[in-house]
Amino acid sequence: CGRWSDGGGDHVDPDVPREEDVGDLFEERARLYGMDRGAPPLQAGEIGIPRAHQTCDIAPLCRALLGKLGLPVGLSGVTAPETLQQAVALSRSEQCLPLKVGIAHCADLLDRGARALFLPSIGEYPQDPRLEKPDSIRLMHCIYGQQLGPIVKAALGDRAAARGIPMVVPHVSPNPALFEVSCRSLREALRPIGDFGPRQIEEALHEAVAREREIRSKAECMGVPAL
Repeated sequence: CGRWSDGGGDHVDPDVPREEDVGDLFEERARLYGMDRGAPPLQAGEIGIPRAHQTCDIAPLCRALLGKLGLPVGLSGVTAPETLQQAVALSRSEQCLPLKVGIAHCADLLDRGARALFLPSIGEYPQDPRLEKPDSIRLMHCIYGQQLGPIVKAALGDRAAARGIPMVVPHVSPNPALFEVSCRSLREALRPIGDFGPRQIEEALHEAVAREREIRSKAECMGVPAL
C-alpha cells in the first residue's frame, strides 16, 4: 500500500499519507448535507424531516424547498441504541433496518412537537451518463426510499392524527422531465400547512433541485484528495 518506505521494517515514510491523515469522509459528507451529530434537533413548530433513511441524501433538497416557502425545518435526534429498540417495536419484521430506523426517527419528530412531517417520495432521477448505461431510460430511487412516507403513515398515522400533525408525502422527482408532475403533487400535499400558489411551488422546486445538485457535486469531489 505504500505505507512503508522499503516494503518491510518499521520505518514510516512521512511523505506517504496514512489512514488517520485522510479524515472521516462519512462524517465530512454528513456535515456537508447538514446531517451530522452537531446539527441541532427540531424545535417545536418546525417541519420535521428524519435524520435517517433517504433524508441522508435529500436533506439539501428538503431544506431548500421548504425554506423557499418560508417553512423552517428541523431534524430528529441522533440515532442511539434506544432508537433501534423503538424501530423494531414500531415496524414489521420484513422491513429493512434503514426503514425501521426511519420510522423511529419520525416518532421522535412527533414527540418533539413538529408542525408537520415532510416525507417526500423521491422517484426518478435524471440519468448520469458517467454512471449508467447510455441506453438506460430511467434511473429510479430505492423502492423503500420511495415508500417511506406511506409506511410511516401506516405505522404512526393514528398517533400523528391524535396530535393534529399532518404527514406531507408528495411525489417529487429531480428529473426535469417530471417537473410539472412534481409541482402538482407538492402543491396538493402541502395544503394542510399552507396554500401555496403554482408559481411559488415552481420557484421553490427549481431552487431545491439546483441546491441538491450542487451539494451532490461537492460530495462526489470529496474523496478525490483521499484517492
